Amino acid sequence: MENQGNLEEAQASEMLSQYFAVKDMVLKVRQEYATKALEVLPATKVLRFVQIENKISALVDYKLAETIPLTK
Repeated sequence: MENQGNLEEAQASEMLSQYFAVKDMVLKVRQEYATKALEVLPATKVLRFVQIENKISALVDYKLAETIPLTK
């Protein structure tokens, strides 16, 4: 984000594509592990784990949002 004040449209578009690609990959990995966990654990335990992981992820996102400036 060093160039945040000088972002060109192509750079911004590429950053958007990368952002959503990463979000999609994270979701797929979470779904994969939840599916595997359901093979050996009850759904209530897997759901609880997913909820806790989601809260941890939200805290990390919050901390990142504090430090990453918005583009202009």
